Amino acid sequence: MARNVEAEEYATFFDLTRSLGEHWELGLGGRYFRQTTEADIETTLLLLSGIPATGAISDILTPLLGDIGGVAAGSLGRDVGEVAETVFNPKMTLKWRYSDEFSIFASAVKGFRYAGANQNPSRDPDVPLFFKSDNIWNYELGLRTEWFEGAIQFDLTAFYLEWTDMQVQQREYTGAFAYTTNVGGAENTGIEFGLNTLLPGGFAVKLNGSYVDAHTTTFFDDFQGPAEAGTELPGSPPVSASVLVAWLGNVGSAEIVSTVNYTYQNRNYNNLAQTYEHPAMKLLGASLNIRFPNVWGEPSINLVGNNLTNEFEPGVVFDTPNTGGVLTIYNPPRSVSLGVEVNLR
Repeated sequence: MARNVEAEEYATFFDLTRSLGEHWELGLGGRYFRQTTEADIETTLLLLSGIPATGAISDILTPLLGDIGGVAAGSLGRDVGEVAETVFNPKMTLKWRYSDEFSIFASAVKGFRYAGANQNPSRDPDVPLFFKSDNIWNYELGLRTEWFEGAIQFDLTAFYLEWTDMQVQQREYTGAFAYTTNVGGAENTGIEFGLNTLLPGGFAVKLNGSYVDAHTTTFFDDFQGPAEAGTELPGSPPVSASVLVAWLGNVGSAEIVSTVNYTYQNRNYNNLAQTYEHPAMKLLGASLNIRFPNVWGEPSINLVGNNLTNEFEPGVVFDTPNTGGVLTIYNPPRSVSLGVEVNLR
């Protein structure tokens, strides 16, 4: 397959912040751009001697070869075209600051991803040459606070995301090749928080969490099955959280930094058709760094452990329609590493 795709973009943007009195601050910005993508893609049949008469390879190639016979080189088709888009993405923010330790903000921001071109080796008539850019409007309302002279920081944000012309990967009729197309849209509503604390005795705690409801807004006939409006977006766990506890201190002449961290991710699905449900994932890790600044070479010892409970769960599952199977990628198993470092300067 000969593939020549060229993209060109011209853009201008601005960002303005203005104080309105003692407590208010207004921000306005935007990005105006024009993008052009040109594609010249030709599918060529090469010499195919030695291909088995049966099996998965034959099943894929047989409908592609047709009357050509699979032995003579030649062009199966050529697609030439251009897609051009002119887009303006605005940004608006408003902040009310009671003090340096307490503020409330609201924002509305539009984002995008570029358009592009698809390859189509099987010459499937349902595969479009181009896919459009997709657009996101993100609305946020948040709270930022500090307490006890910065010893505690607490942030809380609610958000609503509206996703239009969502780019989704599909498969052509043989199931062997992927392409990208645009789907009606999706909505994402949620809330997230972050808490940072400095505690007596050299301890610190960092806690984050979120709840997300992400789903489609229109029906979509996914290549692995139909997805009704309201279907949960793949790879979007409703609940996720993490906590990190650190201790920094001295023992004799040694400086010590130690951490323990725990991450939780709720169950989620592998695709829009929800053919597989990824189980919840719970990962525990820890680290220890011991440094001797007053010893020649300032030696340090680093001990790092990941997935200490050795949770062995599927992290990503891909359906492979052309073979009727699945490809499973598991999260990394337990690992412990030890490192010693000496500065010879």
